[in-house]
Amino acid sequence: MNKSINSNIRPAIAEDARNLAKLIDIAGEGIPNWLWSKSADGDYTSMDIGAERACRTSGGFSFTNAQIVEF
Repeated sequence: MNKSINSNIRPAIAEDARNLAKLIDIAGEGIPNWLWSKSADGDYTSMDIGAERACRTSGGFSFTNAQIVEF
């Protein structure tokens, strides 16, 4: 029996940056988090750095290059 799943694909927005950072870290098997940790200081965590980079509007790791599937 096949069940259909309702989904919606939309362009990512800046508010998706933290989730995009988590996904890129999973895909990179923790290496992105390790690299971001080199830039983290004070109250900033490595994920804060990753999310900040994903918020940029230019470069390869930007929310502007992502699509989001919502279920």
